Amino acid sequence: MSQQSLIDAAKAPSIAYNNKDWEAVKAAVTPGFLYDEVATQRKTQGADQVIAAWQGWGTAFPDSKATFRQRPRERRHRGVGSHMARHPQRTLADRNASNTSDGQANRDSRVPNP
Repeated sequence: MSQQSLIDAAKAPSIAYNNKDWEAVKAAVTPGFLYDEVATQRKTQGADQVIAAWQGWGTAFPDSKATFRQRPRERRHRGVGSHMARHPQRTLADRNASNTSDGQANRDSRVPNP
């Protein structure tokens, strides 16, 4: 399956919601489809439960639409681990001293140097 096909498959349930086409939602999700609503802490699983939840939102907010801003990018870890792997000769103290938000060295005496 191409990457674009995967993206289209991931978007299909939301596009169906935008059209309030519940049959298309049912066709776009698998039996194990999990909808995790972070704001309300509600979790539903399967087409029937998801459709019931989304119909509730569609009734409360009939003009609601899902939007897609950009394709997800490859994740790149920018933490200490990846930095230290690229620059093994630098210590954590060197990193702390050179990487403050204002570009100034970290001179906070409360932060001990190992």
